[in-house]
Amino acid sequence: MNNRLTIKATLIAVITLLLTACGYQLQKPITIDDSIQPVYIDGDRLMSLALKQQLRSNGITLASNSSTANSIITVAAVDNESRSYSVSADARDAEVLRSMAASIEWHRIIGSKNSNRTLIQKTIVDAEVVQIKNPDNVAAQNSEGEILVRELRERLVEKMVSLIRYR
Repeated sequence: MNNRLTIKATLIAVITLLLTACGYQLQKPITIDDSIQPVYIDGDRLMSLALKQQLRSNGITLASNSSTANSIITVAAVDNESRSYSVSADARDAEVLRSMAASIEWHRIIGSKNSNRTLIQKTIVDAEVVQIKNPDNVAAQNSEGEILVRELRERLVEKMVSLIRYR
């Protein structure tokens, strides 16, 4: 019985050390002063919705309009492009690089007591992904393209949440 307990303890210690060594760490929860809550999120509709969902799930109070907010986060799509990444032997696009960039900035409302209004200066976040082209199945390729655009948007929102978390 004592031998099993030693094996379990050793296994837990080894797993913990391996996770720490590879850089894994639990995410720091988002903590925002009450003086800058509720937060109003303005800008690109799809990114705003995704960012609102992430902030709500982290317990941040959001405002439904800017007049009731103590701070405003503005997000904007900056760039959304696709370009050839590689060419096949028959001179067709074999892969396409899809990239997306967005900006985020966060300011206190003017009436705030603190003189430093800027919480996050305008910052550009970007993400990219490679899509393999299939000229024989255009419908599937278009569907995959839409999925990849959603994935890129989710990556951008994750980066925005990290900026908010570690500001």
